[in-house]
Amino acid sequence: MSKRYRASRDTSLAEGIAALVLMMAFGIQWFMSRLTLEWKTFLAYSIPFTGFMFLMFLGLFAWHRRQEAKARALQEQKEAQTRAHQLQLEAVQEAQQRQKEQDLQFLRTSEVSAIKQMSAMELEEYVAELFRRMGYQASLTPTIGDHGVDVRLVSPQGEKELVQCKQWSRHNNSLVGEPEVRDLYGTMTAENAVRGYVVAPYGFTQQAMKWAAGKPVILVDANWLYLKASEVNFGAGEVLVSQVKQASADPQPNNPPICPRCGIPMVLRVASRGAHIGESFYGCSNYPRCDEKVFFEQRSG
Repeated sequence: MSKRYRASRDTSLAEGIAALVLMMAFGIQWFMSRLTLEWKTFLAYSIPFTGFMFLMFLGLFAWHRRQEAKARALQEQKEAQTRAHQLQLEAVQEAQQRQKEQDLQFLRTSEVSAIKQMSAMELEEYVAELFRRMGYQASLTPTIGDHGVDVRLVSPQGEKELVQCKQWSRHNNSLVGEPEVRDLYGTMTAENAVRGYVVAPYGFTQQAMKWAAGKPVILVDANWLYLKASEVNFGAGEVLVSQVKQASADPQPNNPPICPRCGIPMVLRVASRGAHIGESFYGCSNYPRCDEKVFFEQRSG
């Protein structure tokens, strides 16, 4: 298309629009000339008022649309926050469930019979984990050059403590004697440790217990470990943890009764609730798997 033809077409279009505007102007003038004064006055006021009302309607409509958009955005934000909170709550519940399952598994591992069946390395790892659950910092020592120390501890108060584990089976003189306790005590003195633990699941000789009496050396047997694990995982409620004394290191303290269901020695505990609250009793070492109880009046009878 040539420039001359395009210019000619644009000129014709402009002339047509101008002619249409003039015709509309003459038409309005002719229409107004036929109206009476009253109609002219009415139109002079009604047309601006109608325009104003139309603009008000448009403004209200736009404001209402904006309010709806804000309400939708706020609702979507609330729903997103609710979903996020629900997901967070589910994550916390899942973590609590996993922790509960881990605690139950740890308590099953803490049964007296299970502790006695552990290997030497498994016992060291178990003892370190138990003290971590008690609020300590615990680290295993190297297998070579440990100077008789298997686990090093830092208490919640920042004090250094030492642990030596002796997993001796019943077929190899299972009771740990005084020399081993003396060795740990000497290492404690050399390293300025405030407390030491000798862990022997099958117990200690009478000489070892007499020598350790009054010294910062705690003799730990399988019953002690199980009671501490019960206390850490479930408190003093259903498990009914008793006050552990050094005499409990004896493999059979005070000649405890045998569990009628499991056939193993029972451990001394104190009831914290129920009809026998505050009373001492013997409970099965396999608790919570076995909940057999023998109270003192039952045993004496």
